[in-house]
Amino acid sequence: MMNGIVSRTHRRLEDPRAVRHCPIAGIAPIAGKLRDTCLKWYSHALRATRNTVCKVGLDLEVSRKRPKGWPKQRWLDALHAYLKHVGVHSDQAHDRAKWRQKIKKANTATEGAKR
Repeated sequence: MMNGIVSRTHRRLEDPRAVRHCPIAGIAPIAGKLRDTCLKWYSHALRATRNTVCKVGLDLEVSRKRPKGWPKQRWLDALHAYLKHVGVHSDQAHDRAKWRQKIKKANTATEGAKR
């Protein structure tokens, strides 16, 4: 019984009609907020010096083959899709003010509701 309630709620949250009402309620869509956070971290990692942990992790190349059953899409693949969706290039990350302005799309629904 609980699974039915959870799945109905989950379906309701993913419904495009529910997303359409988010700006009216003053709530930004979760996917947009996650995309913004991911792109903020990516620009932070790109601007970091060579020997920091985030830069080493970003530039790390794994030479082994992906095991069967593991996801085919990597984190960087999703990140490049986010960049394409927002319309920015990774070379623009060094200008922090412009980068933040371009990736700040999900916060537009809540700008008027700030207290």
